[in-house]
Amino acid sequence: MSSMRSRTLDGMAKTAPFTLDAAEIVDAAAGLLYEQGLAGVTMRSVAARLGVSSMPIYNRFANKNALLDALAEHVFSDVAPTPQAGEAWPRYAARWARSLRAKLRTLPDGAPGLLTLSGSREGFTAASRPLMAALQAGGLTVTDGVRICRMLTWTTIAITLMGCRNESDDELHPHANHITADEADELFDLQLRLLLQGLAGEHPAAAG
Repeated sequence: MSSMRSRTLDGMAKTAPFTLDAAEIVDAAAGLLYEQGLAGVTMRSVAARLGVSSMPIYNRFANKNALLDALAEHVFSDVAPTPQAGEAWPRYAARWARSLRAKLRTLPDGAPGLLTLSGSREGFTAASRPLMAALQAGGLTVTDGVRICRMLTWTTIAITLMGCRNESDDELHPHANHITADEADELFDLQLRLLLQGLAGEHPAAAG
């Protein structure tokens, strides 16, 4: 069919249409992310994974940042847990942060930074939208909700990255103090508890 790619028997040669499916591009990018880390995701590498030129990729995504936006939204789309009836926002926020940490820990070293890239704000928005809804339902303003979302996200990312041991870091900083996975878990639980206690103290009427 003219609207579909033609493939050889070995699947290597394809003729790309101008309407390459965006979901297929994002799936290819996600595969590269999990196999090679964030550095392995480029417009060219995604095109090579799909067996096409870069043109159909650019027809769907104007640049790499746009692709990373879509990739972040895809990767973190299932982060938010389902709110429970009558659940106070600090409890939901704690469950949300733990779910985010669990997702981040499935990614290769460095890939958690996908949420912090200037071009990946949509990934943060998608991941935090249910949390924002829970915060507003608890009586918090949009401004306070955004601030809490950011604090929880950056804290979770930072401590998760602290627990990622990179051999190249050992060579560059042989005397660096690495923390074990258990230590990172304890530090995360402590930081999360103190952070939410402080935030709930600032908004006692909304904390439930």
